Order: sequence, then structure tokens, then C-alpha cells
Amino acid sequence: SLSLYWKMNVDLTTIPGRERTGPNGDAVAGTIAYTALDGARVALGMEDAGIQQEISDLLSVVRNYASMGGFQMASDDPLGFGLQYWEAQFYVPNHAELLSSELRKLAKTALHPRHFGLPFRLYGAIIGARLSGDDNVASLAEQLVSRVTREEMSSSCGEVPHSGINKVMFATALLP
Repeated sequence: SLSLYWKMNVDLTTIPGRERTGPNGDAVAGTIAYTALDGARVALGMEDAGIQQEISDLLSVVRNYASMGGFQMASDDPLGFGLQYWEAQFYVPNHAELLSSELRKLAKTALHPRHFGLPFRLYGAIIGARLSGDDNVASLAEQLVSRVTREEMSSSCGEVPHSGINKVMFATALLP
């Protein structure tokens, strides 16, 4: 049967934890972004931006995602791992703990030096690990930062492929 895969690795294999389509973490990210935007609008006393329908639509997808166990589907892909830890800070506590518990189990795989082939992806994992609130996971991230800093700092932006995004992600990984 034909299937659509929304999330893929660079070698076109599916990302662990992202094998299926349907309600997915993109709806969660969209809900976080729109809700933050609307909250900022209210805090600044600005008039309604008219995004309540978008938030409502996304929340419907997020509810389906949750009912399918989405908040327990952790990814060991370094960029996905980091993004999931970053998103978890905006979840209600029980969803955050469910996901964090699964992510902790994958930390050694996601935070592995073999991912330095595409540094920005590894830096994504480091960002998430440093935001995780888990001392063991954060320690793995600190070890990696120590290991990759010299190499990352040895080139300037534009000298190597993906250097722009690598530099931005590295800087963020230093102080998420």
C-alpha cells in the first residue's frame, strides 16, 4: 500500500517515532506557536489577531495526537529528540513527564557523536537535553559540547556545508 511519510531522514528512511502520518507533533508545535503569539498580543494590549480558529483547529488535531499516544512517542533522531524536549516545556505536566520519560531512554542514542556528520542535528539534541531538567541527560549534552566545540569553532560561516545553520544551532546549544 502507498503511504505518506511526513518526517524523513536525509537518507529517506523513516525517523523512529515518526513512522506514521496523521496527527503528529507538527500540530503541537503550531499550537504552541499560535498560543504564544496570541498570549503576547493580549499582554501587549493589541486587538484580536483573528487566530482563535487556527488554535481551535490545531487543538482538535493535538487531542487526536494525544489519544493515539503521541505524547509518549519519543524520537531518537537527534533533531526530533531536541525538538520534543523543547516542546515538552510547554506541555501540561502529565504529558511532559510521559514524553520526558520516553526521551530519557533514548538519550544515549540521540546524543551520540556519530551524528556530527550533520552538526546542526546533533546541536538540536544538545539543546533539548540541556532543557530537559534531567541531570543525567544534561550531562551527556555537556560532554558532547566539550567534544565538538573545537571543531565547530575551527571554521567560519560559509567555509563548510550547512555552516550557517550549524553556527546558529551551536550558539543556541551553548545557552538554550
